[in-house]
Amino acid sequence: MIDPVIALVVGSIVTSIVTFIFFPEKGLISRYKRANKDQQRVIVEDALKHIFDCEHNNESCPKTGLALKLNISEDKAEEFIRLLETMDLIKIDGNSFELTKEGREYALRVIRTHRLLERYLADETSLHANDWHNEAERLEHEVTQDQIENLAAQLGNPVVDPHGDPIPTANGHLPKLDGVPLDQMETGQVGKILHIEDEPSTIYHQLNAIGLFKWMQVHVLEKTETKIKFYANDEVHILAPEFAHNVTVQVLENENDIIQEFKSLSKARMGKPVKIKNLSRGLRGKQRRRLMDLGLVPGTIVIPELKSKSGNPVAYKIRGASIAIRNDQADLIYIEDVEGDNNE
Repeated sequence: MIDPVIALVVGSIVTSIVTFIFFPEKGLISRYKRANKDQQRVIVEDALKHIFDCEHNNESCPKTGLALKLNISEDKAEEFIRLLETMDLIKIDGNSFELTKEGREYALRVIRTHRLLERYLADETSLHANDWHNEAERLEHEVTQDQIENLAAQLGNPVVDPHGDPIPTANGHLPKLDGVPLDQMETGQVGKILHIEDEPSTIYHQLNAIGLFKWMQVHVLEKTETKIKFYANDEVHILAPEFAHNVTVQVLENENDIIQEFKSLSKARMGKPVKIKNLSRGLRGKQRRRLMDLGLVPGTIVIPELKSKSGNPVAYKIRGASIAIRNDQADLIYIEDVEGDNNE
């Protein structure tokens, strides 16, 4: 005869296991199905964005390219293409496919979410520019439409993201991006950067590394089939044409539109007073507010006092106080020389 106590314990364990596996909403099977559904939605949304980009750029969108973009096999990509068709998000015509009206609207909602998140990450956090895209890619599938519209209102309904990409409006209108690629400018021309493409990331990181940012002025010094040499932010840079192609500029024809370039604070000599002329638009959000709170505003006299052993950061005397500023920030603070040897 089975001991009643043992039977009760065994029964409780079996019940717990069954509950853990099959319980509605919180059970293992329910969570597994929900995770699969969420993963499927992520792939669907990423696929729609990719197809939209192809159509927007008048490029073909083969199955192989979609598989590569989504990091899945071609067979899996074929499954998702069929799924998108059953959801009335794309139309298939032989070996090609295109977005339906519903598919385009869905894609624009995801793109709006992504670009607003990038705007938030650039303006309101200290996240490095190299990380904005990937973090927005992660978050765009987790926020609701109500949350993203609240964020848009909080940010003042911006019209472009930090790279210069237009942000689709809430009703699905996508403003046009004007300008020409930097590699199409001619020697001697001056332009203003409107947009820096953030994909592929290897090229974007290189453009970040040399300090290019939206609204920066560039002056083309030399152009050949293998390189484009230009002056920007008090330095001469050289890019291969395929890298320069990812920078969109507005060519400045009117001399009144060409801004005099100022020397950066990082180039100031030790002990020599300089005057703050302006802060670059490359300084955003919390970084910009912190520097302005420290007194780094137009008209302020600053004296470089002391370099650290590594040369970064540097201590500057500002309104009687010594303040350490990193070189990457000092690069974006524009100055002009002044007479005198103190800031009284």
